[in-house]
Amino acid sequence: MYLVWLGVTLVLLKWFEIFVFKDLSWWWVIAPLILAFIYFEILEPMFGWDKKQVYDKADEYKRKRIQQQLKNQNDTKK
Repeated sequence: MYLVWLGVTLVLLKWFEIFVFKDLSWWWVIAPLILAFIYFEILEPMFGWDKKQVYDKADEYKRKRIQQQLKNQNDTKK
């Protein structure tokens, strides 16, 4: 996500011709956006990083739910 923000910032700096960015090539300006596209559309799905985060959250929710149920069972037995 940092690459996207960097790319947007560079595009704005280049578009409004601020400081040294006005002389910078457009290829350097859009390079972070191209890298972000490659990361989000190719690498992340290929290695399953996008699904891993969802599964980790689901596992955490499941673990907390089980702990809460065990705690409630122990409280009702007393």
